[in-house]
Amino acid sequence: MRAFGIADAVTRLYAGDALSVVLITGKPGFQSPAHNVGPGRELGLVVRGSATAFYGKGESHVFRPGDLTLFEDTGSKGRSVRFGPDGYVGLTVPLAK
Repeated sequence: MRAFGIADAVTRLYAGDALSVVLITGKPGFQSPAHNVGPGRELGLVVRGSATAFYGKGESHVFRPGDLTLFEDTGSKGRSVRFGPDGYVGLTVPLAK
């Protein structure tokens, strides 16, 4: 297994060539710039804390522990995310196209 950190909030864990799991951790109040998933869809699971996603049309959604979400916004302008008052720990798994 290999691990490396990206931009203070993301650690990628690899278990062989077939599986990539992204461990996302962050301090309370961290806000990401707008982004979308890519190049393909991702499955996300909130482990601890919460995160609010803000979408381009003024919509938002709060993700809480146990929420399992299929992210398919590969062609959108993206979303920004703000971690909640207890920080955030989550996992994403990139899915095959």
